[in-house]
Order: sequence, then structure tokens, then C-alpha cells
Amino acid sequence: MILGLASVLDPADLTCVVNVGDDEVFHGLNVSPDLDTVMYTLGGSIDTSKGWGLANESYQTLNSLNVLGEETWFNLGDKDLATHLVRTRMLREGHKLTQVTQHLCSRLGVKVRVLPVSDDKVSTILHGPEGVLSMQEYFVKHRCEPDISDVEYVQDNAVITPEVVQSISSADAIIICPSNPVLSIGPMLAIKQMNELLIEHRSKTVVVSPLIGSESVSGPAGYLMNQLGMESNVLGLANFYQGLCTGVVIDESDGMHEVSLVKLGLSVMMLPIMMRTKSDKQFLAQSVLEAIFNE
Repeated sequence: MILGLASVLDPADLTCVVNVGDDEVFHGLNVSPDLDTVMYTLGGSIDTSKGWGLANESYQTLNSLNVLGEETWFNLGDKDLATHLVRTRMLREGHKLTQVTQHLCSRLGVKVRVLPVSDDKVSTILHGPEGVLSMQEYFVKHRCEPDISDVEYVQDNAVITPEVVQSISSADAIIICPSNPVLSIGPMLAIKQMNELLIEHRSKTVVVSPLIGSESVSGPAGYLMNQLGMESNVLGLANFYQGLCTGVVIDESDGMHEVSLVKLGLSVMMLPIMMRTKSDKQFLAQSVLEAIFNE
């Protein structure tokens, strides 16, 4: 969705506010998976077959770490390591994550403004019968297989950055892209200031569903929503975002829920939300923008 928006808008007109709830330290390096995926995607260097990491990557360093007895379940490619080395150095020098991200984007040829939601530490912790897992342990190490009974967002009074406040406050429209509500958007909403800001600007906020029927388009969103006692469909999504938006974009096949969504006070756009090609992404982005600005 972000790639589609970047394709139909002037880069100066688009800002991406990105989750930091699954940031971790691996092998002494600060890794920001969501920020990196957004940067690599917009910079045209992402491994499109995987949806993460850099294209034409090698893993010699990881292989050597394995020989030395280190845990290597989190895939860090040789080229990818350069990003984390620079980020770690700059953070240790006292730069904010926002400043580091701006520098990395400039070097990677990313013209869209990419902002971490906060410069503070935010952690997504998952609880289940097997114990406590970090987001990356759940998602990567255990491939989303453990049963989950609760998700906790540890943010120790984190605040959103002034840049995020300015961007959201001055935006003509806010689009919550089709992301996992629990793992990708929830950590951002756990920051009280972000939650309050979206409530204040809900009249210009639209959510694009990550679900078709009861299944997530990709990832464990639907499965995890079920485990947490939420409806894994667009109604469950609408309840999750209740009070934070006034519009929702759902797949045409979910039209049976339109009346219920309208009763919840939402305007409903029905579009083909499955994005397999670049033209699909552009079409959805353009259609959503036209619907927003023609209302």
C-alpha cells in the first residue's frame, strides 16, 4: 500500500509513520525491522520474493556467527548489516532514531518522509502457555506457531516525536495501511499521545483492512485476533479501531458486513484490496485517495 501511495503521489506529499514495537538488539546491533522494510521498499532495494531484507543478499557473516556458537535464527544479511552498523553507531553518538532514519533514507534514495512513531523504546511482548516471547521470537524464531493469550506493549511513558505530531496534525488524510492491528498498529496506539492524536483527527482517518473474510492477506493477523478473543473479520477490525477513524476500506467480497459497519458510524469503501502487482497497489492507492478527497 505504501508503495502504491508513493507511486501516485508526489513524495513531498507523503509521510510514513512506522512502528518501532518490534525493534531489537541482535549481536550488539540496533535493528528496526519495520523501518528497514519501509526504507528498502521505497528505495527499490527490497527482496520482493521475501517481502523483507535486501535483494541479492548473502549470509556469510551469519554463517560465521553460527560457527562461533551464536544464535542465528534472526536473518541478518551481509548488506543488511551495514544499515544496522550505521544505525547503532549514530544512536550511540546521541542521534535520535528519527535523525538516523532520515540519514539512512537519504543514502538509500528514499524521497518519501519516513518517521519512526517514537524515538523512545517500545516493545511488543506476547504471553502464552509456553511463556513470554518478544515480537521477533514469536514472529521469526517460532514462526507465529505458539498459542497467545495476551499481548503487552511495554513503552515506559514513550512519546511520539514532534515530527509525527506535526505530520498527523497537518495531514489532509491519514491512511492506516493494511497492517496487523495487534502487532504493527497496536504498539503505536499504546502510546497515549498517538491514541489521543488519532481520536482528535479521526474525521480524516481511514483504515484499509488487512483481512479478506476471516483470513489475513498475509501474516498471522486473523489467527492472532481469534486467539485474543476478537472477531477475525472486518467487524473485529472496526471494533479495534472504534473511535479512531471514520472510514474503512474492505474487500468487495466482504460486502455483507457493510450495513453493520455503517451502524458503527463508519463510511465504507469496497475495493479489491489484494495487491499482487504494482498496478494493483497503484489502483488501490489511487482509488482510496479519490474516495477520500471526493467525499
